[in-house]
Amino acid sequence: MGIVKYCPCDCSATLKYFEGEGDTFYEANICPDCENPSGSSLTITSPDGTFFEAKSFNPTSCMTTPGGVLLVTSGEGISVPSGSDVYGYQRNLFSLFLQKSDIQVRFDLFFKSIDKNGSSYTTSIAKIVPEDAITITKCP
Repeated sequence: MGIVKYCPCDCSATLKYFEGEGDTFYEANICPDCENPSGSSLTITSPDGTFFEAKSFNPTSCMTTPGGVLLVTSGEGISVPSGSDVYGYQRNLFSLFLQKSDIQVRFDLFFKSIDKNGSSYTTSIAKIVPEDAITITKCP
């Protein structure tokens, strides 16, 4: 009987996308060593000063799609709306989908946010991006 190595990351991935002059910057490094999702990062910075930073990640899941691959991960983070101090933060649960295929390269990001008063709401972002904005690599 051999040793079974538990690997919480099916894939590793990067996302670097800047929408344009004065627009939002998206950056992610998911399971960079293919062994520990806690080494992952996800940040979003907008020109008005609003930002999001992931604080924890769940293991990734990768799925082969016709002509490509889809990576899915989720976790928890915080966002600070423009003009707020650190006490104006909102807790967020997020799901990130990175897709690379012959047809398109895109990411989808869903947030379930809870503000400091306990109110919650859902936000989504979906972007088709240039091919070099996303890399996805299967983990061994």
